Amino acid sequence: MKKSRRANYADAKKQHRALAFFFTFVFSLIIFGSIAAAFLHFTFPSISEPGKGALNVQADEKSYPISNSFTMIISVRPDFDSEPDELILYRLDAKSKRTVIMPIPLNLEIPVNGEKTSLSTIVKNNSVSEAAKSLSSAISVKIDFTCDIDEQNFLKIFDKLGGLYYSIPQNISLKLTDNSEIKLYKSPRQYLNGAKIYALLAYPSYNGGDYERYQMQSELTKEFIAEKLTEFNLRYNISGFAGIFNYVTTDFSINELIKRTDALIDLSTEKKIEALVPDFKSSPYNSSLVQFSDLKTIQKSFG
Repeated sequence: MKKSRRANYADAKKQHRALAFFFTFVFSLIIFGSIAAAFLHFTFPSISEPGKGALNVQADEKSYPISNSFTMIISVRPDFDSEPDELILYRLDAKSKRTVIMPIPLNLEIPVNGEKTSLSTIVKNNSVSEAAKSLSSAISVKIDFTCDIDEQNFLKIFDKLGGLYYSIPQNISLKLTDNSEIKLYKSPRQYLNGAKIYALLAYPSYNGGDYERYQMQSELTKEFIAEKLTEFNLRYNISGFAGIFNYVTTDFSINELIKRTDALIDLSTEKKIEALVPDFKSSPYNSSLVQFSDLKTIQKSFG
């Protein structure tokens, strides 16, 4: 049945009232919501400002005892009567929450008894410990521990822990102490065993000279730390991992390792490792020796 004009007017009036009520309700919510938000903002600022007040629930980063920090010099050489093929400065820094590594130029100038000699010569003629003392004095950086590894034991470490994946930048040929010759050919990232890794570290004739060699050493050391100092090895396989102490000469004990387990695990991830390459210049006293170009940066990184 067709509605009368009066009925249509009544329906329209009802719709108008419903719409008026709806808009009044929404407007009231907006007004009261704004008042409530302003009240909370000025009364409890920590709710609206991240990082402030007791209501902030963001998780804090882990912290470690400062005593977990240490600096170590690591020597890798053909045998214990030879000059090293690699000298690495390694620091676990609990305060800045990072790991820092840097190869040391083998011909770094070190003053000894009024004369200038190379750091590698001190290692050969004396010991890594004596080299650490001389280096520490020369660059004003405290060195807490030393580690000395010969070639054959270096290979055993990688036999035990497994190799690394890395690319080969150029053709390389290196003869090891057992007279075996390692030949590598330029290629993309691939699996390398201990002998191939040693060849990359020790090869003396990179196209980019000593700088490229130290860059290679820095990057490979970073790969080793990130892949081997893992939670599995340091927490669940510690008895197996600690077996590498049988292959090195060091004053860093297993107990020193264990008490730093958390820091070593957390600060040995790729993002937490700062792999430096030394910047050096020729010595004005002896053209066969070099000096650090920016000693302050090294002191800041390892101090």
